[in-house]
Amino acid sequence: MQDLFTKYQVPVVFSGHSHIQYTKQINQTTEIVTSALSIAPVQYGQVTLTNDTLHYKTKEVEAIVDDETFFKLTSYNKSIDTFK
Repeated sequence: MQDLFTKYQVPVVFSGHSHIQYTKQINQTTEIVTSALSIAPVQYGQVTLTNDTLHYKTKEVEAIVDDETFFKLTSYNKSIDTFK
């Protein structure tokens, strides 16, 4: 894929639902991977665009319960839905 990104001068690629969140520069392309909202810490990415720049910042969701409790509740609810 990187050869295609370079050939077509793709400046940024977003992907998600990973268990980690990171950014990485590969040649002229910035890869931005966002984490899944069901994984603690519960966070998302905020992108700010100007005429010539892209700024990416990780923001945490202010949860009613702590991240570990949220993760346990989410996992439990998903497992219950699976067996309905």
